[in-house]
Amino acid sequence: RSWEYTSDVRLAGQIRSTSMFLGAGMSEPTCEETIVSVRKPAGDTDALTLCEVQVFDAEGRNVALNQATEQSSTALGGVAANAVDGDTNNGVYVSSAAGTCTHTNPQSDNNQWWRVIIETPTPIQISRVVLHNRARFGARLIGAEVQVDGVKWGTVLAGGMEHTFEAPSCCAKSTGNLRAP
Repeated sequence: RSWEYTSDVRLAGQIRSTSMFLGAGMSEPTCEETIVSVRKPAGDTDALTLCEVQVFDAEGRNVALNQATEQSSTALGGVAANAVDGDTNNGVYVSSAAGTCTHTNPQSDNNQWWRVIIETPTPIQISRVVLHNRARFGARLIGAEVQVDGVKWGTVLAGGMEHTFEAPSCCAKSTGNLRAP
């Protein structure tokens, strides 16, 4: 029996569908995906700014480092990938040449969000998510909600430069769907 494998691939903020044919005796490709997102309350007038988002697996490794990212809008050069570049320096202004923080545009974006798409060859257990905020704008994250694979892990309740969210476990999901042709 043969199968057709389809998958949506996220690259540079765009979704591209890919498809391949699996003949008899071929195995299904394996790729697991975990999505960690940060969303501000609708209508919030402060920018969503993240200087680093660390997502730790059960072994304590930051599995978000240099993974694919997306955000609802971009302002002042604060691209989504800045939050997974490994630099937790929270004092650098986002539009400088050495900028290391994300920055959405609240003037044109009424529903601000950011997310990282973590792809791994096998399912992983996420144990902790750490948000690093800008030093001068610690209150900007108040009310932001953190989700892992659509499950709410918590809400930022106070200002500050670092916020940690822990959960007992969270498994990745397959990115593709098998269907008979």
